[in-house]
Amino acid sequence: MALTIRRYRPETVAAGPSNGWRGSQLVIDLTQLKAHLEARMHIRVHVELVPPESGRVVRDIRDLWQVRAKLAPAALLPYALPGQPQDGRGSGVTIVVERLALCISGEGAGNVTPCMLPMGDPSLPLSDHWLLEVAPAIGPAWDESDEVRMKTALAEWMQAAIPGLQPPPGCVQEETWQEPAPTASRHPERPAIGHCYLVQSQGSFRRTFFQGSPCDTLRPTVVSPLVIMDGALVSNNYVVCANRNPTYFHAENPLLRGLLQRHGQDLQMASVVLFTAPGDEAAKRATAAEVAQIARSQCWDAAVVTKEGGGNTTVDLMLLVGALEAEGISAVGMVNESAGPQGDQPPLVVHHPAADALVSTGNVEAVWPGGTDASGGALTAWIAGATSLLGAGQWGCVED
Repeated sequence: MALTIRRYRPETVAAGPSNGWRGSQLVIDLTQLKAHLEARMHIRVHVELVPPESGRVVRDIRDLWQVRAKLAPAALLPYALPGQPQDGRGSGVTIVVERLALCISGEGAGNVTPCMLPMGDPSLPLSDHWLLEVAPAIGPAWDESDEVRMKTALAEWMQAAIPGLQPPPGCVQEETWQEPAPTASRHPERPAIGHCYLVQSQGSFRRTFFQGSPCDTLRPTVVSPLVIMDGALVSNNYVVCANRNPTYFHAENPLLRGLLQRHGQDLQMASVVLFTAPGDEAAKRATAAEVAQIARSQCWDAAVVTKEGGGNTTVDLMLLVGALEAEGISAVGMVNESAGPQGDQPPLVVHHPAADALVSTGNVEAVWPGGTDASGGALTAWIAGATSLLGAGQWGCVED
């Protein structure tokens, strides 16, 4: 299996009367997008293009998407949403529009903690992106099925609008990724490294979808990295902003890309094991043991363990690191901290003695120095993707 990603990289993005290119500038027809969404949803939808130089703090963000489309298989939408075909995901050709992120915003329904994204701050994620903000008029009756319908309508718009764009040659780059061959034995010179990928999925508006199905009861599952890179994971997880991974960072997963880029050079990219966090300790221990057994059966030499969520899922990460090490598999955990605004509080709720290789993805309570909240108080790092455990973190710790 092979996946080709064709990247369109405009120098600038602007609103205009039709979708297309003016030289190296990508033009988006906001009126057509608004009409499409309102016809599908039967509600008012605000659509706006926010440039990075605006300095605006975009608030009430529910999810962030990368703008993309499938050229082949043409029956697929760019993201794996419920009720849609999924066969062939992870193969064919996918268009990705860089420097343009789609933001789904709005508050007033569901168990939602809206995020914010200050535009143009180079210390923050997506600082050089134009933000295509889509804000439906959400009422108190808005539920998860409405959210899925909105996201499906957005994916349909992408699939209709993006493939017909013909960018100038200087704005196109193409990369092809091959499915890594299964590892049959351990190789000291080129160790087989797998990814233990924990997604949070705990009910309505706390849910992650994989291939269109809720992950709430997902058992540890071996997954192709190409499938994940092709939009198989969709976040409807709106709990704690800085602890969750928006859909954008699932699709544009820098850890998977880094491992695949080095595959066959100084390491072998092994498989991905996708799993979710159970609620009680016994189930957490059983899940950790099951993931570690899968890793051993696939001849992993080492593993990178990522997660989203707060202290509860830190327990899952630590138990899994311990289980992997007990199987002779070196494990590195990527974990966020809750260390207080000054970074002087205990950062982790739990630590496993075997976890001697941890990467901090930032302090979720760190103060953003660039502004104040609506009441005039200091903004903390409740920023979309600010401590994304897939590598988009900007808040870190420095030794004196």
